[in-house]
Amino acid sequence: MPPAEAPALLGARAERAAAAGFLLLAALLAVTALLGDSPAFDEVVHLPAGIVHLKTGDLRFAPDHPPLARLWAALPSAFVAVALPDPKSEAFRTGEFVAVGREVLERNSGLPLLTMGRLMIVVLFLLLLVLVRAASRRLFGRDAGLLALAVASLSPSLLAHGHLVTTDLPAALLFLAVLVAFARLGERLSPGRLAAAALLLAALVLTKYSWPIVLPALLAMGVVAAATRGARVVSLAGVAVVCGLVAWGSVWACYGLGFSPFRGRGAAEARMHVPLQAGIPAVTSHENAWETVLSDSRGVAYTGPTAALARWARRHRVLPEAWIYGVMLLKKMSYPRTAYFHGAIGPGWAAYFPVAFLVKSSLPELLLGALGLAAIAARRACPKDFLLATGLAVFAVSYGVFAVLATMNIGERHLLPLHPVLAVAAGAGAAWAGARWGRALLLALVLWMGAEIALVHPNELGYFNETAGGFRSGSRWLADSNIDWGQDLLRLARWTKDNGDPEVKLAYFGAVDPRGYVPRATNLTSAYPFGAPATLTPGVYVASVNQLIGLFIPIARDEFWEKPGTRDWYASRWEMARASGFARPQGLLGRDAAVWDAFEAAERGRLLRALRGRAPDAWIGTSLRVYRLSQADLDAILRP
Repeated sequence: MPPAEAPALLGARAERAAAAGFLLLAALLAVTALLGDSPAFDEVVHLPAGIVHLKTGDLRFAPDHPPLARLWAALPSAFVAVALPDPKSEAFRTGEFVAVGREVLERNSGLPLLTMGRLMIVVLFLLLLVLVRAASRRLFGRDAGLLALAVASLSPSLLAHGHLVTTDLPAALLFLAVLVAFARLGERLSPGRLAAAALLLAALVLTKYSWPIVLPALLAMGVVAAATRGARVVSLAGVAVVCGLVAWGSVWACYGLGFSPFRGRGAAEARMHVPLQAGIPAVTSHENAWETVLSDSRGVAYTGPTAALARWARRHRVLPEAWIYGVMLLKKMSYPRTAYFHGAIGPGWAAYFPVAFLVKSSLPELLLGALGLAAIAARRACPKDFLLATGLAVFAVSYGVFAVLATMNIGERHLLPLHPVLAVAAGAGAAWAGARWGRALLLALVLWMGAEIALVHPNELGYFNETAGGFRSGSRWLADSNIDWGQDLLRLARWTKDNGDPEVKLAYFGAVDPRGYVPRATNLTSAYPFGAPATLTPGVYVASVNQLIGLFIPIARDEFWEKPGTRDWYASRWEMARASGFARPQGLLGRDAAVWDAFEAAERGRLLRALRGRAPDAWIGTSLRVYRLSQADLDAILRP
């Protein structure tokens, strides 16, 4: 016997007004955040790559992601004059996408390219919220749709990435859209529904190389459709063929219907890029680039099915070369990938993503999701669309298994497609409104979510919930794009203006030149060197979380300094430096110059290690920490 219908939370008109209010709130939160964030690391790659692709047709930049999301973000640039990189430059010729991205943004500093691109992502974010409401409403009714919308609108992870020019939010939208479209197609096969499902799947293929994760869910939906709705196997096979052909044709169309990724002048000398990694030799030609991405770090050719398919597809020109190359480049960049988890730095952990999801989601978001699942388990809320419910459930499990097995542990953002699914499930919790305590509990949890966002906004990117100690303690658990993605330079610029414009000795994790925001910044130890090196004298030191923990700086890690040989080596070099008054002698060459370089790098690593255990004098956003150091502080830190 089905459960009794719970009383409506709101009347129809009030429900529509509340839904509009949540959408407006989400838009305001996203827009105010996008205006306050400096370029996140990946934005420096994605947006310029989209602009270059749109303006020139050149497909070589950032091929480790398909181009659709960045083309969408770059669309406003089609209507303005943009200064493009010099096609004869070394960076452009070799496809060095970070250098090209920096050049595009620096040469167009007077244009609001990043703001326009981010606004395009906000549009997708709002579409995702509308889709979450529609999916939960379809499954569990009108009140469920409103509750799901509230959860998604106030999700820290969705808000954090709902305004950034990356592939994460577009992929989350398209994963859910594909599941909804195929559920409608399974309900009734029609040309319009088939076209919508095929085009959305093609868009997903052109947005994220991880798109195959959705296939188990689509297969499960097909089985359910055959078992419960009498769908014929021939019809299902026909749908699969049509969708495959549409996706295949869409890939060719998006890549300009040409096999080669090279366009315009200098195409004969151009090549694809391989980011330098330990053990990978420098790439000197296009064929050499292919040899590199088809081999492991030892130079041994890959023998798995992915590499075999890539070789076959390239040989027979089954797909555009840039798309095939991107698949293999992503594989090359994914393993082994330096990651940080709970104080350890290594290649990856099975527990990384489960823990990341638990500490980066707000507690009320998790509780509302649990209430929704409990309502379904207790049959207080029964899905009205079994196809969609099956697809969402299988997708959540498939994606979770994929995440646990993945070795690229660089950010909870890779779990972003699970947050809309959690919100849809949370909507089922509206069924508890009929209980005496239910309505008050649901309202309290939504208000708690709102309070969490009010406290952290506009720094949702670095959000950690109470179990992790908030963002001030979050770096004990996670780093990288979970907290420090280069987003706080504008906030640092305001802080320096309010504090007398001091020189800032900066250890920054980001891809842009910080001097565009803080002119008096000097380079302590940053991801990309800039300007003059900082002198280790009394003053203001600012370090980002990734630099402090030594994510990509081994000489800042405890294990480096705990080796007896390291301590002895540093002590001898320190005595050498003291003998010269800690001033680098002029005219050093060869080995002598290398010795000084190593000592100076070690000093900076030692300084970062010491600052990591020191309470900062100020916090800038969630990623930057400020330290005012005296000569006595420096002597205590740097002396062996």
